[in-house]
Amino acid sequence: MSGDIIYDLTKQNNLISLNGEWQLDAVEIDTTGYLSTPTPPFGSQGTISLSAEGVVVPAGSGKAFVTVDADFQLFRDSVDTSQSFYINGVQGIFTTPDLYGTGRYNLTVTWDDIRNIRQMFVDGVKLTNVTSAFSMPSFTSTFYIGNRGDTTRSNGSRYYSCYIYNKVLSDEGIYNLHREPYAMFQQNRARWAVAGVPPAVGAITVLAAAYLNSRRRLKGDWLGF
Repeated sequence: MSGDIIYDLTKQNNLISLNGEWQLDAVEIDTTGYLSTPTPPFGSQGTISLSAEGVVVPAGSGKAFVTVDADFQLFRDSVDTSQSFYINGVQGIFTTPDLYGTGRYNLTVTWDDIRNIRQMFVDGVKLTNVTSAFSMPSFTSTFYIGNRGDTTRSNGSRYYSCYIYNKVLSDEGIYNLHREPYAMFQQNRARWAVAGVPPAVGAITVLAAAYLNSRRRLKGDWLGF
């Protein structure tokens, strides 16, 4: 491990399992579908950023965006304008716009268990921080995107990208990641480092869908599909 790299995707096989459908520039998760991958070695700080669009009726009340197990979950809390970032028994509730069936959006969360801060951003705009004390749990082996492992909490979305970092990105970096989610793979990468978003060699991309498959741009620790 070095820099912001969580793990080297190019040195592992069969990392992504899809129970859903590839689209031209995304993957679509139906009411029982999910994406799964070996759980990254999450640390005391991190960022997960998703670009998604609600497209089908979600399953269940939870509507999970990401889950590892019962102790690390990002999901719909009770209504479509309330999302929970739940870590190790401690709820983190955020009031958001309606994220279900209302078009494409970017949802980013960060955590820092040293400072006891959880943050959530919708389309690059930071919501009110949650400062309840929490500690990072021990994780099971599988990381799910778009559902729980038991397939009962799909949020019925089409996913365009999912980026995972083992650091808390700056507010500016999160805004720029929302504004230009694929720019780090373009030729002019230096400006991204200046804007607060590490380039591809410093980030883990779990999902970037067929957008990059057609371009076959494999850079450093990037996994292409």
